[in-house]
Amino acid sequence: MKNLRKLLYGSLSLLVFTTSCEYNETPLDEDIVAANEGAVLTTVSTVGGTINKLDPAQSTLENTVLFNDFDENDTVESIDLYLLFADTTPVNNEVITVDEAFIENVPGSAFAIGDSGFPEHTYSLSGDTMLDLVGLTADDIDGGDLFILRYVLNLTDGRSFSAADTGVNVRTTSHSTPFRYSSVVVCFKTPEPGDYTLTMEDVYGDGWNGGFITISIDGVETTHATSGPLKVETITVPEGTTRFLFTYTAGDWEGENLYTFADPNGVILLEDGIGDGNRADGPAEGEQFNTCD
Repeated sequence: MKNLRKLLYGSLSLLVFTTSCEYNETPLDEDIVAANEGAVLTTVSTVGGTINKLDPAQSTLENTVLFNDFDENDTVESIDLYLLFADTTPVNNEVITVDEAFIENVPGSAFAIGDSGFPEHTYSLSGDTMLDLVGLTADDIDGGDLFILRYVLNLTDGRSFSAADTGVNVRTTSHSTPFRYSSVVVCFKTPEPGDYTLTMEDVYGDGWNGGFITISIDGVETTHATSGPLKVETITVPEGTTRFLFTYTAGDWEGENLYTFADPNGVILLEDGIGDGNRADGPAEGEQFNTCD
């Protein structure tokens, strides 16, 4: 039996050795390898990302991407830019559908070596231009709708790459190269400058148990909550403020929480909370002063 085992083991070893030698001696087809190599447009920076329905001309999406072909980085022929509109807020179950719009072809010569050491290109698109490209007006869009800027990368060998040609890891992690960038429609109300009054109450008297209000003034955020039965704070909105967001985040024992928010003239702009002391019956969550009226 031992001799039989040795014979079997010896045969298997010879088989593995022979197979390994045959594999190692098989040359790689360089044409196949080259045909499966690609290139990417990696995100360097993105500025914007929102379109103000009330003033789209003042909203801009600006992207900077770098070109990488994992070789000499000299094979970019051009990029094609497209814009797609996605209606996420249908009225009476009617969804606005428009064809993806071609924006322009940008030649490879428009790329320049950036701080990354790679060829880079920056493209900017204003909100009103986006509307014109897809044939819509500000009255057609609503908060939550999306405009999607799509890149197609064209190489000098005739091949092209876009979002459908890259795997999830490439699009989102290893190179952050989604080929698609979106702007969401919002409705920033321009507030009157002055001192606003935020009054926060807790009917049980022990504070908001993790609930809080976030106020963002031109991107600068502050959080507010009461640690006792009552707290009144003054929120100063400077002259020239263009973006003002008021967001409520829930905690525990939400039925204890109430608040009011008044403008400089004492007019109540926001008021929420039931005050029944229950665990769940609290103020509405999310943005409360950023709605499309």
